[in-house]
Amino acid sequence: MNINLGEKEYKMIKLLKQNSRTPITEMASILGISRITANRMLSALVERGIIKSFTIETGNENDHLLMVEVDSTEGIDPDIIIDDFQLLEGSHIITIPFSDSFSLEGINVKGIRICSGRKRNIDAINLNGIKCDFCGREITSDPVKLRDGNSLYYLCCTSCQENMEKRLRSMR
Repeated sequence: MNINLGEKEYKMIKLLKQNSRTPITEMASILGISRITANRMLSALVERGIIKSFTIETGNENDHLLMVEVDSTEGIDPDIIIDDFQLLEGSHIITIPFSDSFSLEGINVKGIRICSGRKRNIDAINLNGIKCDFCGREITSDPVKLRDGNSLYYLCCTSCQENMEKRLRSMR
């Protein structure tokens, strides 16, 4: 999927990854836009399928977990599954609370590991489809970032960075 995100959309996604329940007024203030604009931006991100869901963490997610490889999740109560990764050959690796291990009775388990917790990388955002703020080309590697006041620009190369710096200086 080709995603074309602007700076403010990118920042909004990062804010929501840090706390999916951040009030729209707080996001608007952080982004330097009106509440109405922030609300429209959020709605557009959802409508475009860029934001697929909002996650709430209860604090129990980092209790001891089991990583279990199974042929199928059929027969496992979906309410106990924290993560479900379907592998290319069709089997699944799921994480469930250690306390729910009894729920696996009668399930064909291929492998099991005990985990002491998990971390989420809230800074990770798929940059596929991000366009250079200077030339408009798709950025295919780590973007060059240029901060100018409250604005952050994503650029494809140092040449575009130099040209953007010149453009910004001429606008002052």
